[in-house]
Amino acid sequence: IFQKMATIVQTQKLNLHDVAIVQALVYTSESNCAELRRTFQLDLATGYNEVKIQNLPFDLVQDSIRVSGAGEAVIHDVSVKNQEGADFVIPERKFEVSLGVDPNIRVEYKPVRNYQEQSGTVEKINSQVTEKPTSVTNLRPNTVLLTIREQLPRSTDSRIKVRLESPEAKEVAESSTEPSVGAEITPEKILDYTVELAPGQSGTFTVRYVTEHPQAEQVSYEEKF
Repeated sequence: IFQKMATIVQTQKLNLHDVAIVQALVYTSESNCAELRRTFQLDLATGYNEVKIQNLPFDLVQDSIRVSGAGEAVIHDVSVKNQEGADFVIPERKFEVSLGVDPNIRVEYKPVRNYQEQSGTVEKINSQVTEKPTSVTNLRPNTVLLTIREQLPRSTDSRIKVRLESPEAKEVAESSTEPSVGAEITPEKILDYTVELAPGQSGTFTVRYVTEHPQAEQVSYEEKF
C-alpha cells in the first residue's frame, strides 16, 4: 500500500499576520497525523507565537504544500528570533513524512490463488497463474486514492515469461510520484495499481499474472531485498 507517504511538492511563501513564511520543515509523527512545521523570520530580537490549524484539506494543488494520504494534519506556525546572516529559504525542495496507519482505511489481503495450465503442441508450455486479491474499505468521509504496489517476478532466463493479465497497465520508465487512477508497470516489474474509493465504498482488486516456461524446465524463485 502506497498511502503512507506525504510529500511537500514545493515550498511556497505564505503570509500569516503579515509575516512571510520562508521555510517548511517536516518530521515524523508518532500519531496517525502528518504534522508539518513551518518556521518564519520576524524583525524582532525575540518573540514566540504558535498557531494550530486543524483539519487541513488534503486535496491541495501544485505550487502549494500537497499532502497525499489520510489522517488529520496539524500545522505549527512558529515565529523565532531572526538570526543575523541566517538563510532559511529552501527553494523547491521535496520532503517525505510517514503518515502512519489510518484505521479508517481497512485493507484485507485475501489468500493467494495459484493454479497450473498447459498449452502447446510441438513444445509443451507450463503456465502458472497467480491471483492476489486485496479488499479495501474506505470509512473516511471523503474520497481517497489508494495505490496497491506489487512486485511481479522478474525472469533471468529468456525461456521464462512473466505476463501481467490484470489490471491493464501502462509501461513506464519509473513509478509516478503523483498517483492517479489506473495501473502502471516499470521495467523492474513493479506494478502500481491506483484506485479511487468514495466514502463508505468497498472493493476487491485483483492482480493476476502468468508465469510461462517449457514443460521440460524447472523454475525456482529467489526473493531479493
